[in-house]
Amino acid sequence: MEEAAYSMNKVVYTKGRTGMTFSEMIQGENGLLVKLRLENNFDEKIYREIKNYLTVHSEEWKKKGVMPIKDAVAVFDLVDSLSGGCIYWNDDVKNRVEYALMEVQDIIHTLEL
Repeated sequence: MEEAAYSMNKVVYTKGRTGMTFSEMIQGENGLLVKLRLENNFDEKIYREIKNYLTVHSEEWKKKGVMPIKDAVAVFDLVDSLSGGCIYWNDDVKNRVEYALMEVQDIIHTLEL
């Protein structure tokens, strides 16, 4: 899983099991959103890494009262793209994307509890 170290307001990322940073897992050329757009494929391995990252870091973000901008932008793009849907996805992909969106939103909502 990707780790983040905070030092003097600078976030230093190491790459997770996928070999990608958090934003790359979402927006990178081999990321979840590109695979959805170009291959009409929901990559479960990458999604699990995204979900694990959000779950692990959400408690830290909640305690600090802040989420790194790079992570926030990636989450905004993820939610926006998943909620937009696509007419080219088959029913299995549409259903999986819909469920993934609900899971991500549930994790994000824990930040305000």
